Amino acid sequence: MPTYDLLIRNAYLRGRDAVVDVGVEGGQITAVGRSLAGESAEVVDAGGNLLAPGFADAHKHVDRALAATGERRPIANERPNESPEYLGDLFDADYRDLSVADLTDRIAENLRMAVVAGTTHVRSHVTVDTAVGIDTMTAVLRAADRLDCALDLQVVPYAAGDEDADTAALVSEAIDRARDRLDGQVLLGGSIGLLGGRPPRNVDATIGRWFDTATSHGVDLDVHVTSRGAAGYYVLDRLAEATRDHGYEGRVTVVHAWALAHLPDWWLDGLLDRLAGAGIGVTVCYNSLRQSMPIDRIDRSLRLAHGTDNDQDFVYPHGNADPIEAAQIASYVLIGDWHFDRDYRWSETNPALDLLWRTITHGSAETMGIDGYGIEVGTPADLVLLDEPSPEWAIVRRASRRKVWKAGRLVAENGTFVG
Repeated sequence: MPTYDLLIRNAYLRGRDAVVDVGVEGGQITAVGRSLAGESAEVVDAGGNLLAPGFADAHKHVDRALAATGERRPIANERPNESPEYLGDLFDADYRDLSVADLTDRIAENLRMAVVAGTTHVRSHVTVDTAVGIDTMTAVLRAADRLDCALDLQVVPYAAGDEDADTAALVSEAIDRARDRLDGQVLLGGSIGLLGGRPPRNVDATIGRWFDTATSHGVDLDVHVTSRGAAGYYVLDRLAEATRDHGYEGRVTVVHAWALAHLPDWWLDGLLDRLAGAGIGVTVCYNSLRQSMPIDRIDRSLRLAHGTDNDQDFVYPHGNADPIEAAQIASYVLIGDWHFDRDYRWSETNPALDLLWRTITHGSAETMGIDGYGIEVGTPADLVLLDEPSPEWAIVRRASRRKVWKAGRLVAENGTFVG
């Protein structure tokens, strides 16, 4: 008779017709089936509710998280974010001068928030430049040590602004330092088109620097492209060409890609084909999702992921590191948008909710290159038990996370971190 460390009974898994039991031993799923026989050190009754793989959050900025300080209200948001210069003032005032210890505490708290929300895999950009040096990376790695058994972390060192030779050297140093600590879970980031719309001086030169650094370190690319309209079309098109030229097919992810929401169909179709030919994936974030973003068409052509992005920092005061909250807000943004299909309101359907669920689970996991993701025999027991019966209701009702397991070990329960 089989034995288990953990046996979860009466659980609903997305796409199945009936509830099942899931057996866990040695941190892995060892059995999935109806009315499993055997003994277990712990038995949990799911009560017919949804058991999901731990969420994969494909884009965050944990080094900036919780920077919207202020007891009565967020002091980082006293006036509109009118320009990159305004954000730069806030950046200087509350971010650059923090000690490594303070940064580490904030980052660790943000990662704990993610775990409580059911997230077991995070990819985060980390700002590195001549003003902050690599103190931000030091803090992120120290926070990762604190949460080591509760979630897996990928980091993406990048220069948020213009990149000179000194900044490029620091980014390279940060890549090496993070790779030593995180066993290869490191990528290179970059940014074209800041929040204020300021373009780089030379798009092709910027993309060229990205690939020079990435190829020299043997790492993948995960880059912000926030240029709009025709400017964004040009950046994405040049990035697709550079990806093919460097043999980086399948190794490049674009975050935001707002231009895809602005293009007419006769531009969009060809661009999606070229991005697909280069194996480029797209990560969208709920807090900046354009209503006309054609995520169903992107999903049919490319890898589509989701990230919760900023959490209560000087860019956005919102954000609770919660993928289900993000999916619910995204569903509101997309409701009634006829861009998806001119014949009916796709965004108000169950398939639309299911697509959003897939972006916070398998879609993001694929983009992040997570091996053995899902609820199948032989995969790691990274699991979240919810109090709703399906992904659709979990989004609509913003389901509570009853329990979260990382490799079969309980790390959060009923909104409390226990890892």
